[in-house]
Amino acid sequence: MSNHDTQLRGEDRIAADLKTDQSAESNAPAKIQEQEKALKFKVVESYKVLRANIMFSIIKSGCKSFVISSSLPSEGKSTIAVNTAIALSQTDARVLLIDTDLRRPKINRFLGLSNTPGLSNYLIGMNSISEVLHKTPYPNLTVFCAGSRVPNPSELLASSQMEVLLDQLKQKFDYIVIDSAPLNVVSDTYPIIKKTDGVLLVVYQNRSDYRELDRTIKSLEMVNAKILGFVMNGVKPKKNNRYYADKKYQYSYGYGYGYGSRGSKKK
Repeated sequence: MSNHDTQLRGEDRIAADLKTDQSAESNAPAKIQEQEKALKFKVVESYKVLRANIMFSIIKSGCKSFVISSSLPSEGKSTIAVNTAIALSQTDARVLLIDTDLRRPKINRFLGLSNTPGLSNYLIGMNSISEVLHKTPYPNLTVFCAGSRVPNPSELLASSQMEVLLDQLKQKFDYIVIDSAPLNVVSDTYPIIKKTDGVLLVVYQNRSDYRELDRTIKSLEMVNAKILGFVMNGVKPKKNNRYYADKKYQYSYGYGYGYGSRGSKKK
């Protein structure tokens, strides 16, 4: 790696996800459709692996809560948060997904929900908890959307009301998955991480920067946050078939613990 090349280029991954439109899929040869189904099956299985790793990373009784975040925007943290929450809900656990990115919320769009009322509305006293919890098509998954735009998101998320809210929610759910703002862009998330069991960091192959990730890890260490692991996003499967070479893969992922130690060497 040259001195000017600091992008993450990890080759290890669990699976790659195909985002193909239905018309293209219907016109594809049967063999290629089978290949796509096989890849999508691997995606489902990889989320099960991610789910298992999370379960074994947080060994405690009662509710397990964690933040899913990234160093910078556009690294896929919200996609990973939604799918991880769904995977956890499929174990019959009561799962709550909270969107704490009050500046650029996305969870509501992914699940086809209204963003208001939501977290900000509750924290400023406009709505009750029952009014802001949204049901989803997934039986065991409930969503707490971000809510209305506010001028002081950092103050709200660091408030005593937020701490009391998390304590109340932990009595109602088995898992709380928190999607947050990027850690190197704003400081909104750090007070929340301190109130949870840890953080899962999403990095994007050929886009995320080692220096930015190192900065994130140092900041997390300063608040004594537990790093549960890393998800490598944007990894493309290696296929010789031209059909695959021409396809655009929107996200893929892997799970590992290799970067967490300050004494570990960068490769």
